[in-house]
Amino acid sequence: QREIEQLKKDNDQIREKSTEYKHIEIQTDEDIKALYEIIKQQSEELSILNEKNSNLVSQHELNREKKIDNETQTDDRQREKLLQMNNKLKRALQIIKDKIHRIVNEKPDLFNGIGEETNERLDHLISIVENQTTQIDLIQTEHQQQIKELQNSLLTCQFELDNERQQHVLAASSTEDISPSIIEDYQIKIEQLEKTLIEKENEQILLHERLNEIELELRKILDDQNSTLMKYELLVQERDLLIEQQTLHSTESQREIEQLKKELLELKQSPDYQHIETQTDDRQHEKLLQINNKLKRIIQTFKEKIHRLVIEKPNLFDGISEETNERLDHLISIVENQTIQINLIQNQRDELEKQLRNEIKELER
Repeated sequence: QREIEQLKKDNDQIREKSTEYKHIEIQTDEDIKALYEIIKQQSEELSILNEKNSNLVSQHELNREKKIDNETQTDDRQREKLLQMNNKLKRALQIIKDKIHRIVNEKPDLFNGIGEETNERLDHLISIVENQTTQIDLIQTEHQQQIKELQNSLLTCQFELDNERQQHVLAASSTEDISPSIIEDYQIKIEQLEKTLIEKENEQILLHERLNEIELELRKILDDQNSTLMKYELLVQERDLLIEQQTLHSTESQREIEQLKKELLELKQSPDYQHIETQTDDRQHEKLLQINNKLKRIIQTFKEKIHRLVIEKPNLFDGISEETNERLDHLISIVENQTIQINLIQNQRDELEKQLRNEIKELER
């Protein structure tokens, strides 16, 4: 740059001298020849200076363009990585939305009064799992209590029958009129009641086993959910690192571009095109960062909600991998299976209660 300024000063001096020489009175041929030689010499010097100036400007312009190309290529690579990360997050979010939408279509009665927001539907789905687990425990407790009450009633009836049989035996002994058929009838009824009681106890054991299987499945789901959340955390960390690198690189690139603008202004070159291009890149990068941050918040919301469920109900996710996608599938499956199981348990309880009450009524007759 200093050489260019020096060349400009020399050029201006030569032009000033040429102007001064124009005002000198020419009187002889010798003067004319001398002036001609001076002009010729100065013209050659001026040509050399102009050539050097052009070479310096060309070299500087070439270096500037090469530097801009390198910076542009680096920015493009960073943007490409960021776009790939955004696309990956979009696909993961879309998979979650599709699966929730599928269960909404298959079980619309589960989402009555719930809005169409995916976040709200996921909250409702988690609430269903928690409520169904509580409902299963409550039904099991009620079922055990009813069986206990019916067993007590059965024992009371058996005790009354034993007393009645003993009274009949004593009465028959005192009157020497023993009726074996009466005793046999009571004995048959007692055996039938004992057999029925054993069957009900076996049914209760089977019910306990089934409830234990359900509990194991729920634990398997929660355990595998932890692995999925860890993978999502790594994905978010990688994406955050790319954003940080892109931000730092963009800041450095901006400073270099500003420096190039100043140099171009000194060389009397227009910076409008590069300035517009830089502004366009900044707007695209800012828009990309906004989209990335929005995706990050959405994925983080899903991650926190599923993670909360894993912490509160670890036994729900036993044997399930840590993939969030697989855990969401298992969560949906739990809702469907628990709905069926609750209805089945309720029906079995009603049927058992009805059967035991009928047997008690028969004994009371």
